Amino acid sequence: MIGYIYYKLAVGYINIGRDLRRMDSNTRSPIFSSFGELLEGVVTVRAFSAEQRFLDNHTEKMDLTNKVRFIVGSSSRC
Repeated sequence: MIGYIYYKLAVGYINIGRDLRRMDSNTRSPIFSSFGELLEGVVTVRAFSAEQRFLDNHTEKMDLTNKVRFIVGSSSRC
């Protein structure tokens, strides 16, 4: 009986850990892609004075990533 409960908890923990790692990588991907796009088009961004818009967009993406990373870090400290 106790072995069965332990098994169910372990399977649930593994599934949640996998989902959290997937969420972590999914939130980091847009940061890297937008930063690469910004580096390629930095002249255009400066020409249209759109630095603040890109900075705000990047900050929002970083906030979301930090929220997910906090949850992943908290769950691995148990």
